Amino acid sequence: MNYVTRYIVSVTDGWREAVRERSSAVFSNRYFVEVVAGIADQAPTANDRLTVRMLAAHTGLTDSLVKLVVTRLINAELLLSQPPDRPRGPRYHLVQRAGGRWDALVDLCARLTHET
Repeated sequence: MNYVTRYIVSVTDGWREAVRERSSAVFSNRYFVEVVAGIADQAPTANDRLTVRMLAAHTGLTDSLVKLVVTRLINAELLLSQPPDRPRGPRYHLVQRAGGRWDALVDLCARLTHET
């Protein structure tokens, strides 16, 4: 039983590593695909309002790794950063769906996660 469990974990880790290699090749960031997938998963349930902390908790990545990707998405105008509503409050980011660019990015990231 433990043998099977270890095998499943190693296959999952191998798959995750393959996705990270593809993400690095396409976006020059190993975690870009995982963060975009996390945003796509969480945005509908959070009314498209997300924080770096929420995404880090969902993806299992550190806040600093998620923040790098979020900053790139803000610079690309795929996320809109909202000012905190109180001092030291969380900074929310809104998904920008107009124009279809966000959906195209999510589709590309989904394709990069599929095994060939």
